[in-house]
Amino acid sequence: MTVEEQDTGTKAMRTGLHGEVGHLMMVAEIYRRYAAECVSMSQRRENVSDKALLLQMATMWLHLAEFAEKNESTDDSSPNCMRP
Repeated sequence: MTVEEQDTGTKAMRTGLHGEVGHLMMVAEIYRRYAAECVSMSQRRENVSDKALLLQMATMWLHLAEFAEKNESTDDSSPNCMRP
């Protein structure tokens, strides 16, 4: 993975939640986009370790998306740390 790709992904993760309209459902959609990007980057890697790490990251983003959706459906007054 190049430094440029790592930097681009990090920037997206830092800025993606800010300025979005909506609450946790929107966050879940953003998390799914991050997962898709991790899968896409893994397909362009030759290094098996890089591929595995990116696929693990994608899995975690999908878990976070599910958690955000469950949180929204069970508690509309979730703490600020869970809101964008």
